[in-house]
Amino acid sequence: MNQYNIILIEDNDDDVSVVKQGLNSERYNIIVFTDGLIAWEYVTHHHESINVIILGKTIPSKNGMELLEDIKHHPDLKKKPVIVQTIDTSTGSMNYAIQHGAQFYLTKPLTPKTIAAMVKASIRSRQDSPEREQMRKSFVDKIAHQRKEG
Repeated sequence: MNQYNIILIEDNDDDVSVVKQGLNSERYNIIVFTDGLIAWEYVTHHHESINVIILGKTIPSKNGMELLEDIKHHPDLKKKPVIVQTIDTSTGSMNYAIQHGAQFYLTKPLTPKTIAAMVKASIRSRQDSPEREQMRKSFVDKIAHQRKEG
């Protein structure tokens, strides 16, 4: 059985607990950071072992949106799946995150089951063919465009 390394960048203890509950099997190694700059240092030096990155939007030192942009511009990290979790339900924030490379934008409160499903989907999507990834991106772009107009 494969073990997957999940980077969780979140400073809220309750949210960390929900993620850990959702990913409580031995398949997941969850590495938690509560500071954006420390997390950035880690992911740039350990990129080869990272399977999924889960970002809180408001974290100290370097917020989630800044990290998302940096991750998606980094040559070794840009293809890593990123899940943004936040209390911000605004369409503008959701569009910004998706357009800047987030695979999923989840609004809190989250359930352990939702987190588990999104992480599994993220891992599976990286195992899919490039054609399937392009179809997913087109679908996400279409939804973001529809929300922008609506």
